[in-house]
Amino acid sequence: MVKLALLKVLTTATLDEWSVPVYDGSTYEVGDTVEIIPVSVEDSEDNIYYASVEVLFNGTLVTGTENAFSPNEAGDYTIRYTVLFNGKPYVKETVVSVQEKSAPVPDEWSVPAYENLVEIGEPVTLVPLTVKDSDGNDHQAVITVTKDGSVVSQENDSFRPDAEGEYKITYTVNNDSKFVTVTAAERVLNQWTAPALGNATVGEEFLIQTHTV
Repeated sequence: MVKLALLKVLTTATLDEWSVPVYDGSTYEVGDTVEIIPVSVEDSEDNIYYASVEVLFNGTLVTGTENAFSPNEAGDYTIRYTVLFNGKPYVKETVVSVQEKSAPVPDEWSVPAYENLVEIGEPVTLVPLTVKDSDGNDHQAVITVTKDGSVVSQENDSFRPDAEGEYKITYTVNNDSKFVTVTAAERVLNQWTAPALGNATVGEEFLIQTHTV
């Protein structure tokens, strides 16, 4: 009698197609927490495999937790996902772009008011200015004074115009600048006339009147 052996054909499962998540790099800044998006993959027999994750910056492994990392430099960070299937690693990567931390935006502000006309040689007091930003922090404005493009020296929070012309007082807060101008001129006396004394005779006393201009 001939015995026929029935051979069971063993089928090997295959890994389903999979892809890495898309991160919105425009939203990340230095110091932010980047949440790692987990990835799981199934095979043709409905087995589930969870990807391990590594984060690299310029080829160097970035320290973080299983679920997140915090970039301390601006640039591109590679998030590498690895799925181990049948003893073989399947690797895919995505890139997260991290920007420099942006400065808080100053609230709306304006420069202080000054007298339009100032006198040559007399000190002009510079009015200090503090501006709050969108985070509620105070920023002291930096004040510069220029004339015809040249910086005018300051002393004791004031400057002394030494020539006729327009002086530009610029206030700067976080790269946002605004200015006001003053014009320096020589002191000019108002129009005036001597007081009338009337007629006097020899030997008669009379009062000399003073006159302020």
